[in-house]
Amino acid sequence: MKKLLLFISCAILSLSTIAANFTVDGIYYTISGSNVSVTSGGYTGAITIPASVTYNSITYPVTAIGNMAFASCSDLTSVSIPSSVTTIGDDAFYRCIGLTSLVIPTSVTSIGNYAFEYAGLTSITIPSSVSSIGQHAFNFCTSLKTVTIPVSVSSIGTEAFWACSALTSIYVNRSIPVDLTSSDNVFYGVNQTSCVLYVPVGAKTAYQAASQWKDFKNIVEFTTAVPRIDDERINIHPNPVVDKFKIDGLEGATELILMDINGKELLHKEILKDENVSVSEFPAGMYFVKLSNNGLNYKKKIIKK
Repeated sequence: MKKLLLFISCAILSLSTIAANFTVDGIYYTISGSNVSVTSGGYTGAITIPASVTYNSITYPVTAIGNMAFASCSDLTSVSIPSSVTTIGDDAFYRCIGLTSLVIPTSVTSIGNYAFEYAGLTSITIPSSVSSIGQHAFNFCTSLKTVTIPVSVSSIGTEAFWACSALTSIYVNRSIPVDLTSSDNVFYGVNQTSCVLYVPVGAKTAYQAASQWKDFKNIVEFTTAVPRIDDERINIHPNPVVDKFKIDGLEGATELILMDINGKELLHKEILKDENVSVSEFPAGMYFVKLSNNGLNYKKKIIKK
């Protein structure tokens, strides 16, 4: 009988651990097994999600932005997502109209259904770790002007970019078009006459023949389009750097990645025009700065004193 009671007690403890909900620094979490996901709350302003949180003296990695986590948080202005997160759930940023840009870390592998529906995004770069974009993921993002889709994306859901009427450029880094024959109306409401579809060198013919992609009237290969690795108009100052620097020549939100000379990622964040970037915590030496702004990519070198 004692053994049975002990077993029951352990089962109850395990169940409570799996189902636990808790709050840390104003962010709501749910435990699922050994991982934690951000869950629904009344979020406003700028939110920074930590890579891990501690509950009942146990530290858990934050691996997901849960379903409806930030849904209808119209006063949410920015979210910093850690590299521990691998999933952005269904309706995660639904109707976040104040959220104009977001850096999705390279750890994320999937973007859920309706994830950004009605969000205020003006640009989005989907990282090369993402393999699937859910149905209606960017529905009615009517301020969205540019999208970058990496080669890793092999699935785009029905109506993923429905009514993204402000889109002027889509950059697709995949030579073989994603098969959209089973995904209805992916670009319905996009002006496919004025919106330019940029594709890799040699891929234009394939896109001109592919379902839904062929509806774009202006398909341009990268040789005549963009992704530049350098540009004299983009200037970092001061350089050499002591504690912080600014970047001239950028408009709107920019994704910034700071790397050491071995290519190790040290900093990954979103910055705005004229924003200071602090490097005070890093030792003296040479670093590389990768920037993604309005569909263009740049790479710069800095010296830290």
